[in-house]
Amino acid sequence: MTDVQHRDLANGRWHQLSLAEQLGNIGSEISRAARWSGRNDELSRGALERALELFDLTLDDPRHRRSPARLRELAQVVNSIGYAKFRAGDYPGALESYQQGLGLTRQLADADKTNPGAQRDLALVLASIGDAKLDSGDNPGALDAYQQSLAIRRTLAAADPGNTDLKRDMAASLSGIGDALLNTGDKEKALVAYEEGVGLVRELTAVDA
Repeated sequence: MTDVQHRDLANGRWHQLSLAEQLGNIGSEISRAARWSGRNDELSRGALERALELFDLTLDDPRHRRSPARLRELAQVVNSIGYAKFRAGDYPGALESYQQGLGLTRQLADADKTNPGAQRDLALVLASIGDAKLDSGDNPGALDAYQQSLAIRRTLAAADPGNTDLKRDMAASLSGIGDALLNTGDKEKALVAYEEGVGLVRELTAVDA
């Protein structure tokens, strides 16, 4: 980031902290942003910018690049920042963070295609990108992201048919696909997506009953 607010940390001290300490500082800024959201948007945005700055410093730390577990934690952090921006209505900012998280998550998923957790993480980030694009009016972009997430979720659900969480994930992607299609005027295909999603929800309701 160009306007460095944590200059003492940027000068090298940040890389002397443990990952837990780094994430703790980032988490404090995210929590501060959430507290001020809706009350003082300027303070909330400032806290998110500081969180992103600290995240960039963490991502530059060479200790983390060699550890898949640490990369997964970093991906979760930047996606949390994206969600905070999404909740604040900053859809371009949310997409920027989600795209950064997507790069890390896809790297992990591509490195271990047999890891269902990594694949589920990837589907979640794609669905989040779909949400941000849908709310910003980019229906074709939202549809593409939702379809990618659904394809992954179908594969995971087929491999583990008794996993109700995976079916809930599929229903969420189908709902997003239906919304994007409806917004573009394709009511017939939207109805197909909605009906499949409702079928999954009914199935899950019967299991929970």
